[in-house]
Formats: sequence, C-alpha cells, structure tokens
Amino acid sequence: MSSSSQVEYRTVTTTGAKSAIKVAFKKKRPIFLWGPPGIGKSELVQQIVDSGELGNAYMIDMRLALMEPTDLRGYPFRNPENNLM
Repeated sequence: MSSSSQVEYRTVTTTGAKSAIKVAFKKKRPIFLWGPPGIGKSELVQQIVDSGELGNAYMIDMRLALMEPTDLRGYPFRNPENNLM
C-alpha cells in the first residue's frame, strides 16, 4: 500500500473530531466518521458548517444504507491526478 492511500483510524472526543474535520476540510481531504447510530455524527458536522468557520461550506447528508450505488453519481470523488476531492 502506498503512503498516499494509507488509512488512519482514531478514536476521538467530540472536540477532537471537530478539529480533525476542520483540518481535513481545509486540506480538501475526505473524512469518514464511524460510530453507532444516534451518537451525533451528522449533528457534529452540521454544527461546524453552521458556525461559518469553514467559510461557504455546506453539508450533504447521505444515508448510504438507503441508497443504491448508482445514486452516488455526481457526488465528489477523488481526482487521482492531484489526489484531491
């Protein structure tokens, strides 16, 4: 596995998650929040967007369990040439 495709797993607090999300957004990197239903993952991201700290950011709330793979066409993807979303 090349260094550009390594995945990093972390267990973080709400404050740590907010910080990581902001850093990832500013670096134009995707971030994946994983956890059981109902713990506030979507609400956490919505709070960051609503705060205005990231400028003109917006949130797309997608429930992948309710979607088919073809439903994802047109959503941001990683550009392999510059490794950005």
